[in-house]
Amino acid sequence: MKRSNSIFSIVVGITILVGIYAVRDIDKSIAVSAPLSIDDEIRAHTARGQLYIQASGALGDNCPKILINGEIMGYIDAEKLTIEIEHGDVVEIDGRGCASPVRVTITGKSSNVAGEFVGRSVNAADNIQNIGTFSLK
Repeated sequence: MKRSNSIFSIVVGITILVGIYAVRDIDKSIAVSAPLSIDDEIRAHTARGQLYIQASGALGDNCPKILINGEIMGYIDAEKLTIEIEHGDVVEIDGRGCASPVRVTITGKSSNVAGEFVGRSVNAADNIQNIGTFSLK
């Protein structure tokens, strides 16, 4: 019984030494940098930005739709609105069915929205107009 315990202990010890030796050769730069890039990726996909828009001709029954990635997210029913966006979102204005053309202008953006979009303007009149594809910093 003592002899089998000794052999077992030797085998376990050798296994541990081989494991430590194998782990020692892992490139530490990969092990350290990988979690940082994953954190950055998660932050980019969970962060939200804001676009500030102004519309003319969009009040009353003449309300175009706000499309984000092709899905209806709301209606432009006021002269000034804030649109919440995420990294990679495509924002469009759907003016189909509006009684008259609607002009939508980006008047501002939150500091985490990359790019020069302030001042961009579209006229939506019986069509869908792309405002832009947005990236977050």
